[in-house]
Amino acid sequence: MLPYVIQEGIQSTTPSGLSSGIRVHVQLINGKWIVGGMLGKLSAGNDRIVNRHRGAKAVSISDLLENYILLEHSLARRTEEYAAFIGVQAGKVYGKEYPWCKECGIDLGIDPDGRLWIFELNTTPSVAFFYQLDDKSSWKQIVNNRKMRNQ
Repeated sequence: MLPYVIQEGIQSTTPSGLSSGIRVHVQLINGKWIVGGMLGKLSAGNDRIVNRHRGAKAVSISDLLENYILLEHSLARRTEEYAAFIGVQAGKVYGKEYPWCKECGIDLGIDPDGRLWIFELNTTPSVAFFYQLDDKSSWKQIVNNRKMRNQ
């Protein structure tokens, strides 16, 4: 058996054609998985990759869902809550199998029907994308959670 997963191609794009994604940063704090922060990611022009090193930009999750994907406010809130739920559940499952893992960055896509898909789970997630946001509260929360866990 090969240790690979083959994933269906997911079109996670805005109505204007930009590739998009969601990052849910979860952390194990006092034995409980919590969301440290969440943001939206937008590709740089025609590049289909929503990676910071490839020029993608960070936007608030509400900005992504309401102003780029064009979801109605209440649907955007439910989508955000569901993304957080998926992130926490992924952390729990992964953390149970790999107890050394105390923090994960889960990258999600949202298809044209509004369904969320897990693209990948990063076990050493960078917080640099969170620092790009105008509102630094998520970045501060993640860093503070790390400090609290390491005390």
